[in-house]
Amino acid sequence: MEQNRSDVSLLQLLRRPAFCAESGVITHVNSEASALLLSTGTQVRELIAIGSEEYESFSSGCLYLTLRIAGQDMGACVMPHGDGHIFILEQHEDLAQLQSLALAARELREPLAGMMAAADRLLPAAAREDDPQTKVQAAQMNRRLFQMNRIVGNMSDAVQYVQNGRQRMETVNMVTFLDEVFQQAGELSAKAGVALHYTGLQQDVFTLADRERLERAIYNLLSNAMKACGIGGVIEAKATQRKGIVVISITDNGCGIPDDRLGDVYTRFMRSPSLADSQSGLGLGMVLVRGTAAQHGGVVLIDRPGERGTRVSMSIAVRQEKNAIVRSPVLRVDYAGERDHGLLELADVLPAELYSTDQIN
Repeated sequence: MEQNRSDVSLLQLLRRPAFCAESGVITHVNSEASALLLSTGTQVRELIAIGSEEYESFSSGCLYLTLRIAGQDMGACVMPHGDGHIFILEQHEDLAQLQSLALAARELREPLAGMMAAADRLLPAAAREDDPQTKVQAAQMNRRLFQMNRIVGNMSDAVQYVQNGRQRMETVNMVTFLDEVFQQAGELSAKAGVALHYTGLQQDVFTLADRERLERAIYNLLSNAMKACGIGGVIEAKATQRKGIVVISITDNGCGIPDDRLGDVYTRFMRSPSLADSQSGLGLGMVLVRGTAAQHGGVVLIDRPGERGTRVSMSIAVRQEKNAIVRSPVLRVDYAGERDHGLLELADVLPAELYSTDQIN
């Protein structure tokens, strides 16, 4: 009885659609969830569009999966609560927030592109001067421009990831693709003082995938991990396959995410950031990650494998559809403006000397 009152009180405190479930059955819903026609007694498995198997085995951490409610797909964050789970759902306001960020990014793109073009013309000449300080300043400016480019790109594209817009699906050998991404990432992370160890798939796996989105998702996870463990840290990355699913997990040896903040990870762009918190950021990285997982028929799980550190696992379903649209890489418009993707995506954590004009041009 006490647990029931606790569940009701907790749900009513949430301003987002939410419900509690025990033994796979909804036991309590808040008013926002009721407005979506969710009711007690409903079997959770009847609502899950993506992530049924992961939900059945879920016991700790924070799981992001996809529900289908009233004919519409809706992301949900799932966390253990008492003897069951609590589901916190997305809502239309989330999409509106992302659309506002995309509009702001559109206004920023043109002046930023002009700044980067001017830097491409001016900084090489300045760096050729026999002045070490000038070279250092040029590298620092390049790094800041890469950081700005990444931020604006995330602001612009996050809404597309949530809506599954602008997909470029093609048949990809995940062994080759992941080996290439983690090899480049490993070389860059080593220069930042972080050791990245990668264990790849044991045999070829061909699946429909969007290379760009998967790459950006992986780099976002690596950027978060590098920030968490810092110089001297260690990151363990691993790709495994089971029952038609490829799972990419990235584990850092940092201090870990507090339990009371796990539920905010997927939607940090909605919270009120503290100007005093230098680590707050826009929180769009995990929006791109969860959107990528959902697009590829997978889920995201954040948990703590030991006493320290954080593990983030992103799964993708192995798909081989004959009627898929395969797009040639030649026809792609490079989201990084033909710049090095690793240097762009890891600009927040890499040292400035990697952005000297002789290395990026």
